[in-house]
Amino acid sequence: MRAFLKCIKGLGHQRLVLLALGTLASTTGPTLQAQIDLSADLRYRATLFEDYGLYEKNRMGTDSSELEHEFRADLSLTKERHLLELRLGRRIIDEAEFKHPPEEDVHRIHQAYLDFSLPGSDTLNLRVGRQELSYNRGILIDGDDWDMEGNSFDALKFYRDGSTWDLDVLYGQLAKDRHNRLAGINLERTSPTRTINEFYFWYFGIGDEQDSLPLSGNPELEVYDFGTRMEGKLSRPLFYHWMVNYQTGKMKAGGAKDLQAYNLVANLDYFVDHSVVRNVGIEYSLSSGDDSDTTGRHETFIPPFANRHVRSGAMDWMSMMNAEMITLYMFADVHPKVEALIEFHQFYLHSQDSAWYVADLSPAWWWGSNDWPGTTDASKDIGSELDLHLKFGKDPNRVFTAGYSLFFPGKLIADWSESHWGWGQKDTTQWAYVQTEFKF
Repeated sequence: MRAFLKCIKGLGHQRLVLLALGTLASTTGPTLQAQIDLSADLRYRATLFEDYGLYEKNRMGTDSSELEHEFRADLSLTKERHLLELRLGRRIIDEAEFKHPPEEDVHRIHQAYLDFSLPGSDTLNLRVGRQELSYNRGILIDGDDWDMEGNSFDALKFYRDGSTWDLDVLYGQLAKDRHNRLAGINLERTSPTRTINEFYFWYFGIGDEQDSLPLSGNPELEVYDFGTRMEGKLSRPLFYHWMVNYQTGKMKAGGAKDLQAYNLVANLDYFVDHSVVRNVGIEYSLSSGDDSDTTGRHETFIPPFANRHVRSGAMDWMSMMNAEMITLYMFADVHPKVEALIEFHQFYLHSQDSAWYVADLSPAWWWGSNDWPGTTDASKDIGSELDLHLKFGKDPNRVFTAGYSLFFPGKLIADWSESHWGWGQKDTTQWAYVQTEFKF
């Protein structure tokens, strides 16, 4: 243990993490083996990118077909409610084929926290240290598990787990980029009929010296997000969910701008009494984008710590920034040991005066001011995407998944053939993956 703590010193002044580690170490003592549980989560993923370089400008240098591999291991020590989790990862890619290549290696403490009840209370708790956070269905804040590195925060979180009301109050910094800060209050009410009402206020501080959010111009941001959401039953088979977010604040990039943006999400889910089809649903989301007539304002909605892979198409070519998306989906049990999810997404820009932003929040092109190549006569129709996801087996400790996606370019891509920055392409693009995950 002493040698391990000596290695931790090289990680810098991460006080909340060191506090959690030190306290965890001091409470184990000679009964380490009896009190601590060791577990591991091993994951391998192979992903095929077919003709991505036609449209996604970060991959313009790639060949027509690229196969990439990712290996990740999470090693966890758990003592009662306390956790230490190490994350090791390796991505096999050719960095020269990217304008902005992702990290090839991950070696870090992903989580290290102490979690305990406050004296004299059965509902009040405190968690301190490095931890994953997930709120608001992952639309604003999430661990982003699909990504090899993911999100975790060096945070202090006070929370109350009640029978009807839950309350979270927290402050933290993004572990992989400490210039990105998060603070807020999340209040949730669950009725006896399982209807959920959520009210929240978040502060996002995005520093101009960070690189985990590749927004054009590397702006410094102070974002205040006021939001509410609700989910529950309309009838026995019909469920609903809706969410509203409003953002205000400041952006500093060259000059200062007021930030005013908004986001709407609405979802209906119908559970079918059928041996194969489990449920079908539709979701609509709208996220505001910049307007050229309001030059003193930044009006593109920003979800800085979101789950970037779940809601906006499996190919990661959309985000909830300057976007309108319509999604149709169906869950089905195609075999006793095979679950399927089929999705169809239609993608539009909300504003012609701003960019098309991909899942990592970077613009899908790389020229022009305000991420736009200097024209406002392009179509808002980005295209559509068809996704198939398959999960094999019922054992949660032995998971095998596979997916296939097909992207159909819309008028924005197919009709925009200016030689300097246009696409002018009508080719479909394919994406596929296989993933295995073992937990023990």
